[in-house]
Amino acid sequence: MKNLITKFSFFMISFFLFGCPDKKNDFTDKVVLIEGTNPPEKISIQVPNDCQKFGDGVKVSIDALVKYSEKELGSLKGNFEKAKIISEYAQRIQTICIAQCNLVRTSTVISTKKSDYDLYSKIVSDYTEYQKIRDLITSNPTESQKNKITDSILEVYEDLYDSKKDELIENAEAVTFTINASVGQNITLYIGDEMIAGTVPDANGIATLTIPQKFMVPKPKEVVKVRIKITSIGFAETNKTFSLGEIVKSSVDKTPLQI
Repeated sequence: MKNLITKFSFFMISFFLFGCPDKKNDFTDKVVLIEGTNPPEKISIQVPNDCQKFGDGVKVSIDALVKYSEKELGSLKGNFEKAKIISEYAQRIQTICIAQCNLVRTSTVISTKKSDYDLYSKIVSDYTEYQKIRDLITSNPTESQKNKITDSILEVYEDLYDSKKDELIENAEAVTFTINASVGQNITLYIGDEMIAGTVPDANGIATLTIPQKFMVPKPKEVVKVRIKITSIGFAETNKTFSLGEIVKSSVDKTPLQI
């Protein structure tokens, strides 16, 4: 219900800023049968009139969201790893949208239980929202509008996670990052109560740590907390906590974390 309210609220903002979106020119309603139902069940779906244009539009919108996330972290800071996953899958999302669009345009019976169709149908339902958010990004958005953009980025990730979780996990990569520390310190990395790795700084005071693949695809509403413990003889233990998103951003920028 909260997600529905968020989407409705953004739609109302978009309506007053840009006017009512006209989807009639871009989509056609089509009645199809659902595969495997007996008696056959009919549903009405919206089908893009131009599959290539639709897929291109999705990719342009997603690319704009990711570009925004890289330069204007704001409330997205703790979720940057989700934006990175979206970026890595932008081309794949475009390919799925074009393929599924062509399939539903030419089929009278479709399966609604396949992950490709599930992702495609969610993107179709949110397509106008993505377009309007893309417009917001290029119009010097207010803080409130920035929060709406962040909400949309996280909703794209949720759609991707719900439809492609296994694929995301299978293709995830471990993330290696560095920390500015002092020679002689012991650095230990924890996620929750689980110790992940331990190391010591090199002669230049740089400690290198790696977060394994299995932690790199968090649940949509989860902000993963990474705790770094620093100990050294004669000094009190120090703990510093970062979000997984902050660590991924540090890794992407090749900038050591400060502890």
